[in-house]
Amino acid sequence: MILQQPGLLAHSRSSTTTSCTGGPVLIGSATALGNWLRKPHARKILDRVTGLVIAGFALRLSLGD
Repeated sequence: MILQQPGLLAHSRSSTTTSCTGGPVLIGSATALGNWLRKPHARKILDRVTGLVIAGFALRLSLGD
């Protein structure tokens, strides 16, 4: 059995009332981002960014002391 302190319970109630106003915006932006990420062009961009990050770390390791 888990006992909750009154302050923690009051905090969780207040956070749910503030997050309800941003819910539709969050869902809409997540849907748009998900649709964009499914496109082949987006995958190519992410592959290039990932390659640049890996190359950057490799250069840092090889040139670092």
